[in-house]
Amino acid sequence: MKMKNLLVSALVVFGVSFGGSVMAQPTNDYRKYCENSVGLMDCSLIKDIVDKESFVAIENRLYKDKNNIYYTFGDGRPFLLNAKINEKEPRIRFVNSHYLAVNEKYLYYRNNFDGFIKLENLNIDVKTFDILGSYAKDKNFIYNSKLEIIKNADSNTFEILNYDNSVPYYYSDFFYTLARDENYIYSNGKVVDDIDANSFVVVGGIYTKDKNGIFLVGHKSISRLEGDVENFKYLGDQYAKNDKYIYFEGEIIQGADVSTFEVLSYWLSKDKNNYYNWGKLIDYKDIDFYEKFIFDDIEIKNILASAIIFVRNKNFVKGYDDNTYRPENPITRAEFTKIILLAKYSQEEIDETKIQYFSDVKKSDWFANYVNFAKSKNIISGVAETVNFEPNENINFAEASKIIVNVLLGEQTELETSENWYDIYLEKLSENNINLENFDVNKNVTRGEMAELIYGLKDFVK
Repeated sequence: MKMKNLLVSALVVFGVSFGGSVMAQPTNDYRKYCENSVGLMDCSLIKDIVDKESFVAIENRLYKDKNNIYYTFGDGRPFLLNAKINEKEPRIRFVNSHYLAVNEKYLYYRNNFDGFIKLENLNIDVKTFDILGSYAKDKNFIYNSKLEIIKNADSNTFEILNYDNSVPYYYSDFFYTLARDENYIYSNGKVVDDIDANSFVVVGGIYTKDKNGIFLVGHKSISRLEGDVENFKYLGDQYAKNDKYIYFEGEIIQGADVSTFEVLSYWLSKDKNNYYNWGKLIDYKDIDFYEKFIFDDIEIKNILASAIIFVRNKNFVKGYDDNTYRPENPITRAEFTKIILLAKYSQEEIDETKIQYFSDVKKSDWFANYVNFAKSKNIISGVAETVNFEPNENINFAEASKIIVNVLLGEQTELETSENWYDIYLEKLSENNINLENFDVNKNVTRGEMAELIYGLKDFVK
């Protein structure tokens, strides 16, 4: 009897059923993206419908099996495209990375609650359909972001005017809104009436002009800037000038000397008299201060220089023995916890904590007091369903957002109605002008990003 059971077990291990046939095996892609989580896909949400034997990755965030097509968002949630696959039909393609997908028959739109919805009853030619920034077109019409036809727009000559890869992330939406055809200039899907279409040009970055004036491209409109259009020139990094003024992000830099003005980096510029930080006057002693506190691998022109100097000056970080900061290096959960706590609490307060909360945090560990203090203040929770903190693991942005919000912006209550536990923390950061497009909740936070977060909330630092 024992021998029979051993034989049955062996057959099961080697994939043979009692009838002698080979048991169903998951594909390599299923093992890679679902079982090993390489693709950060939460396959538990589709376990009742996914076919493991035919599951394959098509392209970034897009998967299929013999029955369905699946798309995953940044946090790993898969959504089912609401259409059965017919292998004879052309593969679904994405016309932009997040919201719209088409095949030769249908157009699909992403809905955050229901996945991709097939759009019915639209007079769109899907074979020629394509995305142009915040516009779309087919062989017949131009559409706005709501897929409404823009009347009188000429499909043959319509083009996006000012998409520019050099534009900073917080201006990215602006550069999908400006367009033209042979008759009109369009902004945010509407005709702009007070611009001369024949002489209108994109000067560079966020600046445009026609024969009568200078214009700043905004998210919902184009606004006229003060100053003469003659000799107006784009300097790069969202700086521009004419014979009278220097502009930064559309604002005039007061007192700047036009003839000697020099752009050093996106955030730093100078003329013969002064240095300017984000277009605002700073004096020479501040420059000396910057140079004193900079690391060997961080040039003063680096966009993160101000943030890194700030955390160093506050003694939150010391750098490495060779006087480098290494901004691309990841940061551990223990390191991040310590640094954020020091932004609010004194070392004496932190050292008063005597209770040990986690089985993997020993009293002799350098980070013990920081981790235990954070737990006593409900700043951290540890790893779900364990009594561990995993202090030496790298911290991702979702975890980091909870710590920095609870310390600097006040303790938050995670809402059961939220789609993700970290939504409340991301919302709080966004309310305080932290641009979340810079971060991915599943990716590890770097030392540079840590400094950027603290500097962005510097008004709340002690």
